[in-house]
Amino acid sequence: MGIVYIMKKNIKTKYAFIDSGLGGLAYLKALKQKAPNTGTVYIADNANFPYGTKSEEELIYVAVKLVEKVINSFEPEVIILACNTISVTALAELRRRFPVDFVGTVPAIKPAVEKTATGQIGIIASEKTIKDNYTKELIAKFGKSCKFSFFAGQKLIQEIENGLMFKTEAEKIKAIEPAMTFFYKEHVDSLVLACTHFLLINDVFKKKAEPQIKIIESVDGVIRQTLKISPPQENKSESSFFFTKNVNPVEIEKYSEFASAFGLNFKGLLK
Repeated sequence: MGIVYIMKKNIKTKYAFIDSGLGGLAYLKALKQKAPNTGTVYIADNANFPYGTKSEEELIYVAVKLVEKVINSFEPEVIILACNTISVTALAELRRRFPVDFVGTVPAIKPAVEKTATGQIGIIASEKTIKDNYTKELIAKFGKSCKFSFFAGQKLIQEIENGLMFKTEAEKIKAIEPAMTFFYKEHVDSLVLACTHFLLINDVFKKKAEPQIKIIESVDGVIRQTLKISPPQENKSESSFFFTKNVNPVEIEKYSEFASAFGLNFKGLLK
């Protein structure tokens, strides 16, 4: 007989992180380093993974339904959309609909423009993030004088979701090789990691890229904004991990392993 996970409703938490999978854990880890006692909940929306292949209408619908469930279940003070794709697509609509603070993770284009010496900037992201109007608006606002080269990293996102973080360094380097080969040919000197999944292997990107190519991401800015909106609490509270779709025992073991690696209590299915 399989394990049955029962979720108690109305468990109040301070911060809730949402992603289609596991990428947003890099942001949760950064927050816990600054606020170790603060209660958090992480939702891996595996029922809708990957977000990067969905239409704008689908993404907004998915985001609204999930946020409704998260608010009803946890009453968070801040919801962190720990996914570039859903942030650029649905953040404005979520802020319009719900009376709760949201922090989005959007491509770090402004920091990349500020740090580039040559004006040649690379962006690796989901295809949806690359094509989204919000990304184009960021480039138009901050990067008019720069040349941008884009690499759609959906295959790499899937590999990371499948546990690339726990594989050997040689396997990780092999996985990012197509992207890095492309960016070296494009002569970029700054590379924006515009999908939260890539942050789980940030060290490998840096090893392959630096010092020729600077790796740019948004973790520090996102966590700084989150703590500005809602300062951390002193009393120690539980931090938990949920997913949104029943999976087989192998997948459950994977999620449990990730939860443990990031110091989260594995709670199973979000009802």
